[in-house]
Order: sequence, then structure tokens, then C-alpha cells
Amino acid sequence: MQCEQIRDLLEAYALGALDEDQRAAVEAHLADCVGCQRMADELLATASQLPLALAAVSPLRLPASAKDRLLQALGDASVAAPQPPVPVPPGRGEPSPSLRIPPGRRWPVWRRLRMAGALAAVLVVVLLLGWSVQLSAALARERALRAEYAQLVSEQQELVIDILDSPKTTKAVLRPTQPGSKAYGKLFTRPDLPHVLVMAARLPAPPAGQTYYVWLTQAGQPQLVGELGLNQGFGALVFDADRTGPVYAAAQVTLQPKGSTSPGGTTVLQWRASP
Repeated sequence: MQCEQIRDLLEAYALGALDEDQRAAVEAHLADCVGCQRMADELLATASQLPLALAAVSPLRLPASAKDRLLQALGDASVAAPQPPVPVPPGRGEPSPSLRIPPGRRWPVWRRLRMAGALAAVLVVVLLLGWSVQLSAALARERALRAEYAQLVSEQQELVIDILDSPKTTKAVLRPTQPGSKAYGKLFTRPDLPHVLVMAARLPAPPAGQTYYVWLTQAGQPQLVGELGLNQGFGALVFDADRTGPVYAAAQVTLQPKGSTSPGGTTVLQWRASP
């Protein structure tokens, strides 16, 4: 009889949903009953995995006070909804005073467990919906970026063809400054277009925190025109000059820390116009 009553309370005990008197009665029984203790250990282990399961479906985190507010809400609601006394089967006697649920004070354990289960199910649904919305937004951003990138590549390909495939194009060769380097680059301009193309090949991948910058000198002042991104040692940069048919006195590709605003680091490719 005593074990049956205790085992009816173990699920609520594992969830921390018992009041102080009921918890004390359960723990006193568990100290002397191996079978109930084994069942309580299994329920406690299962309950401890609930936060991990919620974390697996959503990065959202509940505040630490959520459990206390939930239990308080259950207790407050029970005052407004008094229940009849717990029926006692014939011949079984009255339940232990520490386990009796006074009418008008709190809901029975089965009702509190049902309410806790329903709230937990709602919580999981809310977290899943939040995760789904975040995933949909991320996928939408990715699709937009892909479309923008495809359009940009298409436009740049047309510009590259316009610059390269013309008898009017002027080409300057950037040569390596480091002994033994096989890297090289080219600077393409047209007198009838403001578009400029810089290409480089056989460049090693830059170290972490560094990148390749392209500098063009005009009127004695080097100007940063962009970062040279690499794909298997090859990089291309297309940009618009401030005038049609730009003329440059020098060009260089440097390897230096990201965010640099003036030439520095190591010059890996260089070209200078003939005097």
C-alpha cells in the first residue's frame, strides 16, 4: 500500500512538482525501499534529459525562473478550482496524512502532471516553430545572396569580355618581386571605358588575418582599388575608375593585414610605366 502511494508520486517528484510535505514523505520512503529508489532514479535521469532535448531543437533558452513561475501558476490555479476529497477504496483505510491532498488547496497529482505535460508539449511546439522561422529566414537570406552573387558574376563576366576582347585594350604585366616566385599579374584598361580589370595567378594562399590588396598609382598617389580574392591561386578584380580611359603610372599587389588603408606589408607583384 505504501509503495503504491509513493510510486504514484514519483513522476511529480522527479519533475520537482511536489510540495515540501509530500517530498519529505517520498524521500523518507526511498531511504528504506530499494525498488522505489530504483524507479525514482530512472525517472530523475529521464527528467534531467529534458533540457538537452529542448536545446537540440532550438537555440532559445528559458529563463531560470520559468520552472518556479510554472509551479506557482499551478498552485494558484488550484485555489480557484477546488477538488473533492480523494476517494479511499473500501478496506484500505485512510491515506497517510503526509500524502493526503486537502480539498480546496491544490490539484491532485495526476491533474498537475497532465497540466505539466500539456505545458511542456506547448513549449516544445513553440520552440520548434521559432526554430522553423529562423531556418526559413536563413534560407531566404541565402537564396537572396546566391541570386545577387550570380547577377554580380554575370555582370562581371560581361565586363571582363568587353575589356579583354577588344583591339583597344591596353595591357600591363605585373611581375613578381620575390625570388623564385612564379606568380604574375596583368592590368587591363580601355581608352573608351571606365572599367579596369586586374588579374593575378599562381599566388599562394594568404596567411590568417592577411589578404592581397591591389594599389594603382595615379598622379603620384597610390590608391587602394580593392581586395584580390583567390580561387586556387587565381584572382580577378573589376572596378570602375573615376574617368573613361584611366591612365596609371604604377600598379602593385601587396600582402598585408586585413583592414589596411595604406600600402605596406610585402609587395608580391609590381608594374611601373616606362618613363
